[in-house]
Amino acid sequence: MPNNRAQFLTSGKDHTLKLIDLRGGAQGEVVKTIKASGYRVWTQWANACVSPDGAHVVAGGADGAVFVWSLSDEGLKVTLRGHDAAVATCAWGQSGLATADKNG
Repeated sequence: MPNNRAQFLTSGKDHTLKLIDLRGGAQGEVVKTIKASGYRVWTQWANACVSPDGAHVVAGGADGAVFVWSLSDEGLKVTLRGHDAAVATCAWGQSGLATADKNG
């Protein structure tokens, strides 16, 4: 979730991440749609995350890559490779970014 507690991040089977603002009514309002060529969700759920400073969005892909976008301009900043299976989750901690693939 972004630093603003009225917003949350979704990861959909349409291979996009959406930032939803709950102040936009009962259904919420999509304020940003984030996507990249090559980004594919591999399951019915994927755990994307926002950096602690609210500047970046990170999500794992079906091909084992980790995608990092700028939240301000929705641009893909870097694609990290290293997993040999679909990346299921990511989280920011005190030491930085942690990711895990479907194999653990």
